[in-house]
Amino acid sequence: MNAETDMPFWEHVEELRRRCVVLLGGWLALSIGCYFCTDWMLETILKPVGEVIFIYPAEAFVARLKLACWAGFVLSVPLIFVHAFWFVQRELQGRARAAVIKWGLFSFVGCVMGIIFGHMLLVPYTIGFLLGFGSEILKPMITVQQYLEFYLSLIAASLFIFELPLAMVMLTYLRVFEPQRLSCYRRHAYVGIFILAAVLSPPDVVTQLILAIPLCGLYEVGLVCAYSVKRHR
Repeated sequence: MNAETDMPFWEHVEELRRRCVVLLGGWLALSIGCYFCTDWMLETILKPVGEVIFIYPAEAFVARLKLACWAGFVLSVPLIFVHAFWFVQRELQGRARAAVIKWGLFSFVGCVMGIIFGHMLLVPYTIGFLLGFGSEILKPMITVQQYLEFYLSLIAASLFIFELPLAMVMLTYLRVFEPQRLSCYRRHAYVGIFILAAVLSPPDVVTQLILAIPLCGLYEVGLVCAYSVKRHR
């Protein structure tokens, strides 16, 4: 095996390493910046429950740190999509560079819509539904760590479902899937969506429906976009 055949592979490895370092550095920088905004973020996300408690000395600090890291990761998602596509775009021809910018914007829009959906609808409705089981003898005493884990799990599920159309478009562009195949297996996809919603959401039917119904709609949006990409490929 000579150097001419080895060089392209090691160039890819070096490029992958460099991009991973850039992504890690971007995530750390964004997380540090977000840490100084944790007071505002906590005040915002705690509105559905009002107040929470912490039961061991480091819990408040750990909760702030976790929130900052998650916020930094969310802000890094568009950067991750762009770098991932740039990594494979050497194998593509034509309008790949323009597609990188467009798909990065779509990713950012999907992140924003997912956060808005989760924060404005999914979390408050789910919290209200679950706390409704309380009574005079069952009073909620929620710790900041418990609430943060619950909140972030729902926001992560929202982010995932709102990135579905972009993922379908990218897979179509890369010829991994064809839109006709995705359309033929629509019923199977819907079953998988409801199973996925049951896994991602807390164990109540209402929250599962709140997740599954938009995900089915986004699957149809992804199909339309995939057919459009195939026509212009």
